[in-house]
Amino acid sequence: MFGSFMVMLPAMGAFLVKYLYKEEKEEDKTLRNVMFALSLSFLVLIFLEISGILADKTANKIAAFGVCAGSILLLVVRGRGKEHTPLFHNVESVDKAIFLFCVLMLVRNMICVLPSASMAVQSLYGTILSGLYMVIAFPLSAVCYFGEEYGWRGFLQEKMQNKFGKRLGVVLLGILWELWHFPLWFTQYNLKPWEIPYRFVMTISFSIFLGYIYMRTRNVWICALVHCIVNTLIGIPSESSQVANPLIPLIATILMHIILATFIFAKEYSSDAKTTEKTE
Repeated sequence: MFGSFMVMLPAMGAFLVKYLYKEEKEEDKTLRNVMFALSLSFLVLIFLEISGILADKTANKIAAFGVCAGSILLLVVRGRGKEHTPLFHNVESVDKAIFLFCVLMLVRNMICVLPSASMAVQSLYGTILSGLYMVIAFPLSAVCYFGEEYGWRGFLQEKMQNKFGKRLGVVLLGILWELWHFPLWFTQYNLKPWEIPYRFVMTISFSIFLGYIYMRTRNVWICALVHCIVNTLIGIPSESSQVANPLIPLIATILMHIILATFIFAKEYSSDAKTTEKTE
């Protein structure tokens, strides 16, 4: 429940800054109202749980319902904008990159459970089924992914890149993004000390890849979809079976992140590259 609340904070911060500096667009206002109402509800729910008024299970069930209901409401509100564009507008400009990313995730998941062929097949099935499940999962959890992506990509990325340059700006954004996860390192994630630098490598590479997606499309919803793919598929090997050698998933995942990090050499990251007109 606290994690669900945290992922709404980046969007809340971005909406608040836009409101205070009078940079809001008309379509921002309704999205802002939905996010603030949902975030406030979660804050109250957390207080009720901490104070013992609500049991943990009850609070978590209410939170799960809140995420689903809030996500549907957010998508409905977004679709009713006066200057309505398709939710995944400009996705055709990054469809090959997203396909490559899905293939990398699939290969990574199968390598993680080698040398067992049966476990690799199980991981393959798990990845495919999870991909199909996202057709339902994304609309019911969109508020979480929009909450992060609107803040990181839709708001902060451009400001960081304008100040530090396109490449250094997106790397520094990745560092900030991971530092923001600090409250979860030793609670929900329960990280070992060596896993902290690994988390930075992972988040910076995703920042580079998602930064590329955003610069190509100027659409945070596509970034939110890719973020959903990451969170859904990244845990498949460990959840579907016993990993034969714990070093294999680590090496496979690092190699995947190295490939994702090479997107920093894409032409969109050159200083004179033009980007698609901003949509949201």
